[in-house]
Amino acid sequence: MKLRQIYHEEPTSTVTHDGNEYSVNKLLTATKYTKVRPTLVSDLKWILQDDNLDQSRVSRADLSAPILITKMSDGRLVVIDGAHRLQKAIQDNVVSLPAKFINDTVLRSALITK
Repeated sequence: MKLRQIYHEEPTSTVTHDGNEYSVNKLLTATKYTKVRPTLVSDLKWILQDDNLDQSRVSRADLSAPILITKMSDGRLVVIDGAHRLQKAIQDNVVSLPAKFINDTVLRSALITK
């Protein structure tokens, strides 16, 4: 599978993590040169236990676009951007997804202040 490097969301797309809201596109821009590493789907399955994702978006999800992940305070990995890709990977029995890890500095750079 050829890895898709350029990916953007709608300009107003945000994500909430640990009670803070972040701009998805700022995160995508900030991680433009971040190394892509395979991440096991099994390490991320727990995230989708309570989610009701739009199945039409899941079916259209591009698994070549890296997901964005970070760590929770308890050490578990969490998806910042890519839940629909994760769900598609689970449905298609994909073992790993391309991922970029977001550190706290990058998270702070995309923080939306109100």
